[in-house]
Amino acid sequence: MKFATPCLPECLELVLFDNDGVLVDSELISFEVYAEKISAYGIPKTALQLMEETSGLTHEAIIEQSIPGITIQERDILGISIHEEIKKQFALAPLRPNNGVIELLTQLQRKNILFCVATNGKKDRLDSAFRASGLDKFFPEERRFTAYMVAKGKPEPDLYLFAAQQCGVSPKNCLVIEDSITGITAAQRAKMPVIAYLGASHAQQGWYRDWVLSAQPTCRADSMEKIQTLFDAI
Repeated sequence: MKFATPCLPECLELVLFDNDGVLVDSELISFEVYAEKISAYGIPKTALQLMEETSGLTHEAIIEQSIPGITIQERDILGISIHEEIKKQFALAPLRPNNGVIELLTQLQRKNILFCVATNGKKDRLDSAFRASGLDKFFPEERRFTAYMVAKGKPEPDLYLFAAQQCGVSPKNCLVIEDSITGITAAQRAKMPVIAYLGASHAQQGWYRDWVLSAQPTCRADSMEKIQTLFDAI
């Protein structure tokens, strides 16, 4: 399938979604937990502060960057506590897909365009998010990829390249949808066009939008509906 738009590859075969902040509106939920646990550790932080400093990083990297000098053992103990509380909050919130996500995924299915998820988060946290939000039916196990499957997570390109390889698609025929500089950089390093999605609740902050767009994504979309229009002509 060939298209004439700067936002899409010439021949689109695979759409790779980030999870937190793209498929599900989870960033504020997660960072509230990080802020509470890290502040209790003796380093006062707000959710917005942590989001600005660490958005898009792996679970371990968020803790290490927020608590300088923390040992690996201390990091892992704190990490388990944070991880379990986030999963608990996903079930209680309740966690929901971002507006328009189900319609977009349904559209891709109808047009026989393959899609997958590639996240810096842990696999069981991804699974918890999908169960809580009802997205599990759209993503079979073989199309769920995490940074823990590769040598280096985002912002390195390893995860996106691995996901494309596992799906049998060349990077030049992929499209990434991301919401952070970390993820946008990973897509750019993988030589994949990337749409900056700015429709989730955390992305309504002016500084956050400016921060994401400073990475110069291929295109921006303030809603999933706008992304749907890109596929209407397919």
